[in-house]
Amino acid sequence: MKSEFEKWYRDKYQITKPLYFFENTQRYEDGFTQDAWEVWQHQQTRVDELQKRVDAAQKLFDDWDCGDMNLFDLLRVLQQALK
Repeated sequence: MKSEFEKWYRDKYQITKPLYFFENTQRYEDGFTQDAWEVWQHQQTRVDELQKRVDAAQKLFDDWDCGDMNLFDLLRVLQQALK
């Protein structure tokens, strides 16, 4: 995930100098870079959670398509999965 962030960050802000990340503290040397990294991590966590919900919804549709669930149960459970 860090390499994806660094690529995006370099492209976004046209950074050519090295980005120093201290493994022992898990922080970037530059405060602005560190702030951007923390926001990136937060948003990635949200994306991962949404992906889990989409996967759960897809499984529900697959189960319904196979006849293992009636439509009303599907809609109720799907609504809960997406909340």
